[in-house]
Amino acid sequence: MAFGPRINNPRYAAAFIVTFLLFTGGSVATYLGLPIFRGDRTISFASMGEEEVLVNFGITRRQAGSIKLGHAEQATPPRIGIFGNHQVKHFGVRDFGPAAAPDLFFNYWYAESGLPEVRDYIAHLARLDKLPSDTVIVHITTPNNDNGSGIVNLGNELPVDLRLRAIRDGRYGPLQSAALTFSLSYNVISQSLRIYSLAAGAFKGYRLIQPIDPRRCDANDSFSNLGFLGQRLPPSILYEMNLVDEKRLLCSFIEGSFRADGSVTLPPKPFNPTSSSGVSENNRGLSAGDDALIADYMRDINDIVTGAGRKLVFLVPPVFEAPRESIVDRLFDKALARLDGDITVIDHRRRAFPKDFFVLFDHPSDVYFRYLAGELRRLDLAQ
Repeated sequence: MAFGPRINNPRYAAAFIVTFLLFTGGSVATYLGLPIFRGDRTISFASMGEEEVLVNFGITRRQAGSIKLGHAEQATPPRIGIFGNHQVKHFGVRDFGPAAAPDLFFNYWYAESGLPEVRDYIAHLARLDKLPSDTVIVHITTPNNDNGSGIVNLGNELPVDLRLRAIRDGRYGPLQSAALTFSLSYNVISQSLRIYSLAAGAFKGYRLIQPIDPRRCDANDSFSNLGFLGQRLPPSILYEMNLVDEKRLLCSFIEGSFRADGSVTLPPKPFNPTSSSGVSENNRGLSAGDDALIADYMRDINDIVTGAGRKLVFLVPPVFEAPRESIVDRLFDKALARLDGDITVIDHRRRAFPKDFFVLFDHPSDVYFRYLAGELRRLDLAQ
């Protein structure tokens, strides 16, 4: 038994398809039309004060990623730089000690990037002669962090032009090139249809991307005293309705902002990381044979960096967990065994660091990064 009217007229189907395509096309056009912070829109981290942070509220993931890339493409490179993903986002110049010069270090971390995107990022900066002048640190996601994910995934974080250049340069084989092209296209469409991307286009949050000194903020800048609306409406809408001023909006998003060295502000102490309960071996991000792929990416990165006359070290940081073995860890061991002896790796996977070395299970704290800075000095990779 059928309920409701039966629609057999093909015009309805045609109207639906046309409406869907127009909406999708308009969303993609809006998403791609949002300004990115490269070229003429570059934001200089070098012009920020020592205590200032760059609030990156109200923008898309694509826009946020372009902020540091635009700076890296134009600024004078630091002596030391780290490339990787969010696992190392709290590593900053202050971890090298109070006497460290501001131009000593920059953190190029980029969202969820793994080795393929890090390789393409480094190759791009090498073409521009913008690599760190002394030492390049390449972070590799700890295998036990995401069960092997985030290491050799092709990724969708870097701008499309960098990935397409890598394809043209022959850095990917035919199958990888096809998979990456499809992935980039799918990602643009899926990201453009997200409500956050549509809101970013409608409310133009990118107008508020600017530095602020957290010492200007006080208790009156909290959204908590705005009552019902302040607790429920998106901040960008509150700003457009003139219910909050620019200072309150910026002060409300200090946590997670960029410091002048590219790192991210730490959350309030005390940290209380929760130990991992382990991961299922059934949904691994690494498969048999990926050890060879990992080693190939590491060699490729080594060739780019050392070919530019810089020193290179790979870093595998710890996660906060009880000691355990896993299939992905063993695959990574096999990858390291494939490398030549002249490739330096700081491997902290199996080190039992104290709890205060972590902000979260997978995010080391400033205590760990101060320890790491000391190890870099011992290896003659930092001053």
